[in-house]
Amino acid sequence: MAGAIHCRIPMHDFDKTGYLGEGIRQFQESTLASFNQFFTLSRNVCGFARAKLLQLKWDNTDGQKVLSCCLFSKILNGVETTHILSTYGLTHEGRVILRSVLEGFFYLRATVSDRCFVKEYILADELNRLKLMEAAKKYDHPPFLDIRKYATDEVIRVQREKIKKQKIENLNLWNIAQKLGLQHIYDSLYRLLSTDIHASVRSLEQYMQTGATGDVESVDWGPQSEDVPQNLSMGIDTVIRSLKCMDNLFGMGIRDELSAYMKQLQTIHQEHEKREAE
Repeated sequence: MAGAIHCRIPMHDFDKTGYLGEGIRQFQESTLASFNQFFTLSRNVCGFARAKLLQLKWDNTDGQKVLSCCLFSKILNGVETTHILSTYGLTHEGRVILRSVLEGFFYLRATVSDRCFVKEYILADELNRLKLMEAAKKYDHPPFLDIRKYATDEVIRVQREKIKKQKIENLNLWNIAQKLGLQHIYDSLYRLLSTDIHASVRSLEQYMQTGATGDVESVDWGPQSEDVPQNLSMGIDTVIRSLKCMDNLFGMGIRDELSAYMKQLQTIHQEHEKREAE
């Protein structure tokens, strides 16, 4: 029928089992081979980061160092998750994770730059607790049952008074980025990654196949490798920048290694762009 949109007819194991079967393995092998330099550098940088994180020692009463280590762990786990997703061609899903990684980087920079930010960061969660309790009061079913037992009218009243008395405000990530001189990253990478969080028209484009005239011809759920270098590069870059923050706080003495890794990333990226242009 003219103008009809259809899904692909199952042709092999992947179409039957998707990313949960063995059909994806062939794609993984091909992707790892095609972008070997990016994957290798990603593994090396993440491995280096984990080794340095395990060597750190700090007083558990030092809020600045504790929060920094927690944020750095979140960043590193996110980048490694993106690495894994990239092998499957799940680049859109990888960008969703990278958005969270970048947010963590902004908070890490703020934590390392200003010890007072630790208190501001922790107190801001009181607003989230209030919103959750207020939501739980409206619904008498999972997942709010346990919260409802705790969130009595009196508990909510006390929480509201605490927020008002201490003048607790939400964290504004744009203001944080601007204060740190990172507004260029927020306005570019962070905003672009934010479109992948929501089910917007733009974020759904990758699930469509179009013809010569631009009309949608089919729905495509298959793996995609076009953005693998970009996703891996972004992850590597963020880990290196995050390690610089940790080095500033803990004095790890790793500046030369970080400079070498950044230079490797730039070289690999330039070589990839040159090959693409040929």
